[in-house]
Amino acid sequence: MGVGAASGIDVQSLVRDFIQVSQLAGLSLQDTDIETQVLVAPHKRTGLPKGKAAVYVFFHGETCLKVGKVGANSDARFRSQHYLPTGAMSNLAKSLCLDFTTQQSRFFHPELRSGFDAESVADWMLDNLSRVHFFVDANAPTGTVRLLEVFLQCRLQPLFEEGY
Repeated sequence: MGVGAASGIDVQSLVRDFIQVSQLAGLSLQDTDIETQVLVAPHKRTGLPKGKAAVYVFFHGETCLKVGKVGANSDARFRSQHYLPTGAMSNLAKSLCLDFTTQQSRFFHPELRSGFDAESVADWMLDNLSRVHFFVDANAPTGTVRLLEVFLQCRLQPLFEEGY
């Protein structure tokens, strides 16, 4: 699945399906409780809106690379830590750099290898990756953000997630 109407992913369909899952889990959510934002490559970093928690998804074309979540007080993680290989214990930039140096790369086929440089991984990510954000009110029922993250991981099968 790619990002946006031109790429094949139907973000609103993901929201509708998640609402059904959340109701099965006993949460009282409606599709209006989840706001979405699609940043197609090339994209710019954005901040976490005040009073919101989020689940974010990184894509390269139709390949889902990473699904993650942040609470309302995690703007640094949302905005920048995934773009810096040294920014946090686990982040997409670090995963990309490690994968690039691995003989059996899961992501970097020959065409992608040209133009990638670990020194400028943040710029490469901004130029080549898309992001989709699913914003939830910080006061949403307990477990909402965790359930949304797991739902999207199961549905999108990200390349750089443990267990996939």
